[in-house]
Amino acid sequence: MSTLDPHAPTNVDRIALSNQLYELAESFLLEAQLWTDTDAQHGCARSGRQLAEVARQLLSGRADYTKAQAFAEAATLIYRNVSGCRRFFTSILTPPTRGA
Repeated sequence: MSTLDPHAPTNVDRIALSNQLYELAESFLLEAQLWTDTDAQHGCARSGRQLAEVARQLLSGRADYTKAQAFAEAATLIYRNVSGCRRFFTSILTPPTRGA
């Protein structure tokens, strides 16, 4: 009789989630370059570094899979909020064009 949990994440699951976290980390780091506010730049860069660290830990087996999943879901929501705020502020500060 096997003691392995049949619902435990496989290595493929861990790699896929790690890739998702790395992509989010890259998105945050690119978003940091688009902000002019230094606090927003630092916050986005810090989030990107933290997500990359979670992705590394997930690959090495040191991170809990369900916590990493929750991290990815939360980071996706936060990234959408941050990029939406930046686009909103940009649209407010951009004067309308006449005759368009």
